[in-house]
Amino acid sequence: MLKLADGREIDDRTVKRRSHWTESFRAVDWDCDGLMDLVYSFAGAQGGIQDNGSIYLLRNCGTKTAPKFENPVTMRCFGEPIRITNHGPHPWIGDFNGDGTPDLLCCVEWSVYPFYSHAALVMKQRPEFELGQVKRCEP
Repeated sequence: MLKLADGREIDDRTVKRRSHWTESFRAVDWDCDGLMDLVYSFAGAQGGIQDNGSIYLLRNCGTKTAPKFENPVTMRCFGEPIRITNHGPHPWIGDFNGDGTPDLLCCVEWSVYPFYSHAALVMKQRPEFELGQVKRCEP
């Protein structure tokens, strides 16, 4: 049984989940420290859950052979909790854009595949840009 660092078993109560349809765990070395972390996702959570999200990261604070996990952290896109339908999200983690960091690709019941780059997942907010006219110098 997988456990948190404080000894509690990892289950629905870990993220204050009241209803249960399906859930999945994906093992990934999210922070490249050589330890397998967990991405925990579930469907059918109608509110009353941690941060109103549906995908959580549990970092391994134990060892390779005796893993223990930190409390779940809600996965976010530009600071907003990721919440994907009541029938998803079924995430897959991998370096999809070739930048050397894990990204998140999800699947939902309508054959929609939301993609979240690692950069968007770790940024607190969307970068702001201002476009303006460029004055060209005449030769």
